[in-house]
Amino acid sequence: VMHFPIFLVRFIALFCMGSLSSVYRRARSTKVDLFRDFNGALTRMMVVSSAYRHIIGAARDVPATDLPGLTYGMMFEQMHDVFAESIQSGVLQADDLRVMTTTIFRHLDKDGTGAIGCSEFIRAFISHDAIKVEDVAHFFSKDARRKVSSVL
Repeated sequence: VMHFPIFLVRFIALFCMGSLSSVYRRARSTKVDLFRDFNGALTRMMVVSSAYRHIIGAARDVPATDLPGLTYGMMFEQMHDVFAESIQSGVLQADDLRVMTTTIFRHLDKDGTGAIGCSEFIRAFISHDAIKVEDVAHFFSKDARRKVSSVL
């Protein structure tokens, strides 16, 4: 088995993979600021929860655990709206959009139910955040507060 030196792999990822390299370069230069990231993650969680409700057409008073799942058809409609200009200009074809939607839908449907639940949608939206839903829940739990106050 041939092993590539890490610097060579890094160079290829950062400079030789076209548009994907620009994504790697941005990710590499991201600075971590816990206070900013914590507030930003919480805000994004609220925004994506509201967006999910809007996409599936659910009322605000329905608890998140009782919301219906996002179906493939709903996701395809949303993807069609997102990429409308690319479709109109001929960059993407309808078949390309179906392949894209199918691929992303399968990836997001973590539990394999055939629908993307609200928690799956939120986790996908914040997948690149340093702070996750579970981190926030644990940080503000009674047990965590007790531990912090006992140290102080």
